[in-house]
Amino acid sequence: TGYRPHRKQLGLLILLGLLGGILEGIGINALIPFLGIVLGEVPTSTGWLMGWFQQLFLFFQSTISLRSLFFFIGTLFILKAAVLLLFHYLSATIASTYEHHQRDALFTGMMRADWRFLADQKSGHLEKVITLDIGNATQVLHHISAFILTITNLLIYALIAFSISPQITAISLGAGALFFFGFRPLFRSTARTARTFAIDTKEVTHFINQSLLGIKSLKTRAVPETVIAQSHAWFDRLKLARIRLYVYTGL
Repeated sequence: TGYRPHRKQLGLLILLGLLGGILEGIGINALIPFLGIVLGEVPTSTGWLMGWFQQLFLFFQSTISLRSLFFFIGTLFILKAAVLLLFHYLSATIASTYEHHQRDALFTGMMRADWRFLADQKSGHLEKVITLDIGNATQVLHHISAFILTITNLLIYALIAFSISPQITAISLGAGALFFFGFRPLFRSTARTARTFAIDTKEVTHFINQSLLGIKSLKTRAVPETVIAQSHAWFDRLKLARIRLYVYTGL
């Protein structure tokens, strides 16, 4: 629900991703006749997009030449860079606004909360939620933006590839789909490990805060070694969770 106010901006990101993918796809496809002319060959049709090039140049009463293609391709990639810059600026603005709003709302809610509710909370949990959990949720927005850019580029490249060779494109997309669904158990394991690591991190923070608050009492009762042993167990648990998380994300 925290992402809901940003639906319009995310929709704009999708449109910008599609526009950038179209510009890049057309520019790369235009390299085919460009290289053909450089190598001294006559440009031949490479699908509906090449036919569109020919119609475009005819509309402007121009011929497909090295100079015109160079100007056309350069203009497309400059426009692509401008669209990409706007895409990343909007993505950063969405993520930063979300992060600021969530931290402000959570801290304000904590300060205005009933004392009976606060008494049931563990020390250090709010700090981790504000600094770690909200930061991770903000990273999700960055990943969503990167996913939008990847998917839109993939869609445009798939359309261009399909216009050139439908059979090879269909086989490649089918193999990619099988690969994706084959790794779904790994994705679920990664998500479970990440949740476990986040919970354990909060518990360790609470344990450390409680130990530091009561360190004088621990020294008086001569039980610091017991607390140290407990800390070793918690740190070992965090270490194993971190290793599993690194391994899963590395795959």
